[in-house]
Amino acid sequence: MGITEEEDAWSKYAFKVATGAGKTKIMSLAIVWSYFHSLRESDSDMAKHFAIIAPNLTVFERLKEDFADGRIFLRPGL
Repeated sequence: MGITEEEDAWSKYAFKVATGAGKTKIMSLAIVWSYFHSLRESDSDMAKHFAIIAPNLTVFERLKEDFADGRIFLRPGL
């Protein structure tokens, strides 16, 4: 039967990366690319709004700290 276009209306991206390899940085770069592509290209299907889902409270707290006040986008090497 499959998934209809309506059910799959929002793009979803997943990253399978080893521990310590920079998953948070990869997520931030994908977000920046999508956001600015949607601003610069009038026919872009890319998102301007994002939801990040964490698998547990430990990961959630780390992500919350990294993304707070745009820190991940401003600090090199984070």
